[in-house]
Amino acid sequence: MKSLLICLLTLLCLPVYAQIPTDSLLAKAQYYYEEKEQYKPALELYEKAWAQARRQGQFPQAASALEGICYVTGDSISNNKALERLETELPRMFRRDETPDTLWYKILLTRAYFYYQTDNYSPALADFEEAISIYEGLNWKAGNAAYAYRIAAYIYMRYLDYDKAISSLKKALKLDPNREVSLRSSLADCYIYLEDYDEAWKQCQMALKSPKLQDDARRRALLHNTMSSIMEVRGDLAGAERYVKQALQFYTGNEEPEEAAKCYLQLGNLAEKRSQYAQAEKYFEKAIASVKTANPAKNRETAKILSQVGDYYAGRNNLPLALEYYQQAIIQVFPGFNSLDIKDNPPLDQTPLESWAMTAPARKAEALLSLYKKNGNLADLRNAAHCFDLAIAGHHHLIETYGSDEARLYLIDYNFNKYENAIETQFLLWQQTRDKSCLARIFELMEESKSAVLRDAISRRRALILADIPEKVRTKEASLRLEMAQLTERRLQTAMLENAGNRKLIDSLDERLGDLRRDYDRLLAKHSDIWRNFYQTNAQATLSDVQSFLASDDLFLEYCWGESQVYLLAVQKNAVRLYRFPNEPQIREEIIRFISYFASSDRINADPRAYFRAALTCFNLVFPEDLRVDFRWLANGKPGGQFPKLYLAPDGILNTVPFEALLTKAYQGDTYAEAPYLLKNVSVLYGWSADLLWGGNAGKRSGPWIQFSPGFAGRERGLAPLPYSLDETGRSGFKKLLNHNATADKFSDLAADAYLLHLSTHAEAGGEAAEPQIAFFDKSLSLSQLYAMDLGANLAVLSACETHIGAIARGEGAMSLARGFAYAGVQSIIASLWPVNERSTALIFAQFYQHISQHKSKATALREAKLDYLRMNELPNARRSPFYWAGFVHIGRDGDLTPTATMLNRFLMALAICALAITGFWYWRRRSRAVTLSLLLIGMRITAFGAEDTALSQAAEAYRTSNYEEAIRLYESQLNKRPGNADLHYNLGNAYLKAGRIGGAVLHYEKAALLAPSDQAIQHNLQIARNKVTDNVAPLTPFFLSRWWNGLGAVLSPDIWSVLGLCLLWASATGWIVLWWTAVPRRRRIGMWVGIVALLLAILPFALAASRAAKLQHSGYAIVMREGDQLRSAPEAQQTLEPLHEGYKVELLDAIGDWRKVQLPNGDEGWVKAGVLAEI
Repeated sequence: MKSLLICLLTLLCLPVYAQIPTDSLLAKAQYYYEEKEQYKPALELYEKAWAQARRQGQFPQAASALEGICYVTGDSISNNKALERLETELPRMFRRDETPDTLWYKILLTRAYFYYQTDNYSPALADFEEAISIYEGLNWKAGNAAYAYRIAAYIYMRYLDYDKAISSLKKALKLDPNREVSLRSSLADCYIYLEDYDEAWKQCQMALKSPKLQDDARRRALLHNTMSSIMEVRGDLAGAERYVKQALQFYTGNEEPEEAAKCYLQLGNLAEKRSQYAQAEKYFEKAIASVKTANPAKNRETAKILSQVGDYYAGRNNLPLALEYYQQAIIQVFPGFNSLDIKDNPPLDQTPLESWAMTAPARKAEALLSLYKKNGNLADLRNAAHCFDLAIAGHHHLIETYGSDEARLYLIDYNFNKYENAIETQFLLWQQTRDKSCLARIFELMEESKSAVLRDAISRRRALILADIPEKVRTKEASLRLEMAQLTERRLQTAMLENAGNRKLIDSLDERLGDLRRDYDRLLAKHSDIWRNFYQTNAQATLSDVQSFLASDDLFLEYCWGESQVYLLAVQKNAVRLYRFPNEPQIREEIIRFISYFASSDRINADPRAYFRAALTCFNLVFPEDLRVDFRWLANGKPGGQFPKLYLAPDGILNTVPFEALLTKAYQGDTYAEAPYLLKNVSVLYGWSADLLWGGNAGKRSGPWIQFSPGFAGRERGLAPLPYSLDETGRSGFKKLLNHNATADKFSDLAADAYLLHLSTHAEAGGEAAEPQIAFFDKSLSLSQLYAMDLGANLAVLSACETHIGAIARGEGAMSLARGFAYAGVQSIIASLWPVNERSTALIFAQFYQHISQHKSKATALREAKLDYLRMNELPNARRSPFYWAGFVHIGRDGDLTPTATMLNRFLMALAICALAITGFWYWRRRSRAVTLSLLLIGMRITAFGAEDTALSQAAEAYRTSNYEEAIRLYESQLNKRPGNADLHYNLGNAYLKAGRIGGAVLHYEKAALLAPSDQAIQHNLQIARNKVTDNVAPLTPFFLSRWWNGLGAVLSPDIWSVLGLCLLWASATGWIVLWWTAVPRRRRIGMWVGIVALLLAILPFALAASRAAKLQHSGYAIVMREGDQLRSAPEAQQTLEPLHEGYKVELLDAIGDWRKVQLPNGDEGWVKAGVLAEI
């Protein structure tokens, strides 16, 4: 009876217990956790609340319970266990698309906290940034938003992204003034790393005035340590020591060993500067002991202190001991690596996202390099090379996380010495081993250290255009770039005016810029899975790629202008040479002296022979003696009137050198036109890097030629009139916007569609506080605004002053207007190196467009225009000095400005006219008027060929407005009228790709590639389309003889090959006629040989015409045009072999009725319905 009563009472109490609210359980659990610090009962209550909230669907309470479970687990067991529990439970209860923003914000902060505590910084930063995005989007007050900004800033500091760190710290300071001292101390640290010591000291002084400092000894100690670092840089060692000892006193008294370790390290540095080495070493030992006490496990702070102690011993020339410390530092930052043996290193593929994973291996590499120079041990050199590769891998990991170009430029500048030392290491290895892989690695290092930001921006721009990203997203991306550009320009203008009000405005602009950069990074990150696939296809050019681009006589020179050495890589079609010469002060002085002659038009004319001597000296310096011996034609020229192309990727101060104006030999005369300029021997092409010389922006394939010439006849905005600028383009088919029509707004509206842009105007290179600007009638556009534009011109001619001059960013080149146009998408640029003369500029460009009209390449046309200018005898000698003609240089990819189809049409017309003239003359002699009339009618038909260029404008407009189906319809209607047109197939491929019809895209890209196999843009887009094919199998590479024959046949159309064969037959007939008619023995011999040779040569074009025509009519390949069909073992067979995906390229083997036997690229054969396929 008693037992029954107990059971009944229990049953009655259960509903009462079940009704205990979840909130009450949470409150009780929080009491035990926070007030009593009793983890076991707190955890039990949180678990009950979690289970009850899940059963009842109470999502906010469930989130609070899970948060409590994790915090208690983290404090009582470990943060790793807490994170494991969080990652296990979150997907079971919460989904992002079903969770309110306010609740998801809370979950993100909890998960970010545990990621941060367990050193998972990348996911922590991603969660903090997403939480910040929710906070900013809802515009609501959240007490822990400041925490999110603050910890995000600390992670950015770890990644050396100080711009973002500063922006986040300022946000945190605004939201949480109670932490003013510690936040300003962190701000000061950022400014110290950026070497802005005045701003760092200013932040410290503001923190000292904070009322929060009075009662907070810990924050005062933190501030004192920061102030000590600034005083050390400023040379106040006594003040630095006083402040750091005050900080150390607090930390040792309060048992904070990690902070104490930083103080000991600082004291060691101060003792070293006073040459108190024994005392310094004692401090360093204490620093290491303290940091290891604070962090028994692996930790970056330990790595930092060990590396800096290693620096001390390296500076004392105790390299073995320094290497021991560096090895220990590497162990601290590479999770899976524990070897203390100096010979051992972590593998490259295990490089973590951590700045000290970049710095510690670099320090070890530098010590090993120094050790090799002492003992000559090749093993040390190989070890150093691997360590530098580790450091550079760390650099790559870090820079991928950077959003803003400013941050990327900072990291490149910070690491430039690592690249220089890595190149030196590979150079020494090459000297010892003659291993060609060293040359390839040197080329990679040179390329990586040049214009990485520009190259990345161009690749990102191309990826965003080609990827299937919605139009509204691309519009948003463009508007963000534009707004950032406008704010950057406004900030620069405001910074030029010093007053208190402007300081507040600058802070406000900085805050807004930080917000915009964060929004921009989020936008890219949101769609990264789509566009990065395209981005990755733009791989950096290799050394073998460059060799394949070069003609047999061409030469590519790439410089690395280091602090102590200059490295020069000379690349030819079949050879690579490497040179090194010391970067002595004399070299820089001589180059500066040479450049100074172009400061004004009078400098050279004042003493021409002094200029000639300086130009020859500079030539001998930038082309060292060994190179001049290997390439004697640089000085002497090639025989037979050959003018090879000299491709240059300069570095450092060489970015401002006009190479064409260098003298290759001593010259004692006074006549400028007769001087032996390098211009007379070669055609010079400049590039920011090899990758951007042959890769870079694809450029438009067609579009209007537009000239903007404001003229400034009324001296608008105080600018001098430019009357000659109106005539620079002559009558060469330009759409001209002159005077008041040449506005910045019209440029913004029209430039995006232009094939060629010619800007005849004023420009400024800017300075420390001002950006480069280019003037239009109503206003100027700055470099930042150019960065925000989307241009795609094949060529931009910047006919203005100083358009290729700007601040030199180490490893990136001149921050010039030319760079801005390249950044915006222009394929190649002609820009100026100094304030050019308007009248001579007009003469040069008038000649330039004359040569362009003759289908010469852009670089060749510019060279010929300069030579034409030198030959103008009507000009006085003084006007032919290099100041007047050498200022403009061609930068970027070379090529003809005439579209390919038009060139072929005109070539066909020219051949036909020649053939008609010969035949007409012959029949005229025979008085056959009827035949002559017939031939004239045929000629009229040929010369009318290609007159429909304007008929494609509607299709282009439909494509531009994203009406891809209409664009497809219009292009296909034109294709019926103009079969065999590579450009039409290319445009159709683009339209099909944008419309998501992969089969059509691959089909038309393949047809375009068949018609124009050497077109890089077609090959690039074809590869992109192939990448989108499901389970794509790469087509097999044809045999090299087949590739050679097909490539030769594709140079001209079958019609042109046939006409060429006919011309050769006519030449042969003419030879036999001469042999038959003349009695002069010499003429008879000539006629005989002409007849024989021309007859034999005629065989080749006829064979190529037949082969090419057969290939165009029936390529033997087809594309699968729809998804879901199966490859079958036989016609009508039920057995299927494997699925066929839309876009597959198959080889046609046989046909039975409406069935086709095909072979896949992997060798599998089978049958498929003919309706599934479209033949190429």
